[in-house]
Amino acid sequence: DGDEAEGNILVRNIEDINFIFCNHPLYPRKVDEDYEEEYQAAGVNHACALFSYEDLEIGKLSVIYMYSLSNYLKSLKERNNYLKGNVDKIMLETLTEMLYEPEIRIIRERNEFINDINSYLSYFYNQISGENHKVEIEYRSIIQEKEDEGLMREQLKSCYANLEERDIYLKQTNTGIHREDYCFYLDDKEVSRFCSQGQKRMVILAFKMSIVQIIYQKKREYPILLLDDVFSELDNKRKMCLLKLLPDSIQTVITTTDINEVEILKNQNISIINVRKGMINYGK
Repeated sequence: DGDEAEGNILVRNIEDINFIFCNHPLYPRKVDEDYEEEYQAAGVNHACALFSYEDLEIGKLSVIYMYSLSNYLKSLKERNNYLKGNVDKIMLETLTEMLYEPEIRIIRERNEFINDINSYLSYFYNQISGENHKVEIEYRSIIQEKEDEGLMREQLKSCYANLEERDIYLKQTNTGIHREDYCFYLDDKEVSRFCSQGQKRMVILAFKMSIVQIIYQKKREYPILLLDDVFSELDNKRKMCLLKLLPDSIQTVITTTDINEVEILKNQNISIINVRKGMINYGK
């Protein structure tokens, strides 16, 4: 439909965005299911955009990553604008080369982040499920090389050269780190396509717990953890397994629409906040 994809932001004009929503971890081109209603409502009268869940998480850990992503998006926008007019291939090559440096930094950091996640993902999934499975994320990068800068630059150059005529014809950039994706696998099965809702929920929980651990490793402090309607697809045994994984020093906010789902927490050191018809009541 002519929309541009910029940094996993899907919009017609990036400057017209009113709201940014995070995508679903398992479905890169869909909004997080917890915010589907808000996304649909906002889209009636406003321009909305999807932003990569992974980009947001890496950005919490790396200022350089967000700086590189910002520079990439600016250069990408300039290249796309140029493609809408009469194209001189020498000028187009110059604009393309401006993308390489931030892309190399971004690909390296994405690769490091995925490797770090994969070092924890199976452990947390198996602790929550009480089973024994291999869980991992596949980073679907536009290039194979992730370390050697010279090789990365050559592979990027080849990617853009192979699609140059298509870019000119469609008047937009059809490759680049904004076209990259991630895919979760459970025992070599693609989670989004072949796993049950309960398995998907546990994969996402394992992913979030892995992120918490990586943040602690790098910053030596835990983030505030939000678990939104986390118990709806877990039995009591798995609920307890999840709770045992939470460090005592981490502040955790758990939301639910059914207070009976948190009965297993009644002997824990917790505060219960009831929200009904806009009114807040505190209890324990």
